[in-house]
Amino acid sequence: MSIEQLVPREREAHERARAFRAAIEAKAVPDTGIMSLAAHRRIEAEKRYEEMDRRRWAILDRQEREIRSITHGAWPSLSRIRRLQMCVAKFYETPLDKLLSQLRCEPLVMHRQIGIYFAREELKLSYPAIGSKFGGRDHTTAIHAHRKIGARRLVDGDFSDELDLLAQLIRAELADTAIPAERALLRQEAAE
Repeated sequence: MSIEQLVPREREAHERARAFRAAIEAKAVPDTGIMSLAAHRRIEAEKRYEEMDRRRWAILDRQEREIRSITHGAWPSLSRIRRLQMCVAKFYETPLDKLLSQLRCEPLVMHRQIGIYFAREELKLSYPAIGSKFGGRDHTTAIHAHRKIGARRLVDGDFSDELDLLAQLIRAELADTAIPAERALLRQEAAE
């Protein structure tokens, strides 16, 4: 993962650690016991960030292999829940890995809750099964998401219309009757 892809706080810490380590190695900063300890801690922090990057890349590589399998005609072999998740991610232009991650930013949480709502409504999965498929969450999280989206759907007409459109797309995908041009477009965009 490149530096540009890190969140600003991680990026700043990464840059400070790199600059400080370079200064220590160039002997621009005197090597006292305290400075040495600080340098050691910064180097250790940088190693942790690099390990986090390696893990993120491993997850992204696994997802990329999955997407490649989709583009080679293996789309129907995916589980129904994964196809539903991919439809929701595509509809809201949210990366699938973020939809299933532990991130809690507001739009991402809403998209995840919508996915959970449709997993219950369209697939009739149990709450524990839904929670485990959406990033290993507890069943109570799935219950909360289903109730929240259901309540908002009753109150907000525009939101309800949006969900109706998404429901049609999900049903078409799950029935495997999506228009071939739309399927080709989904596959092409998933590969990118």
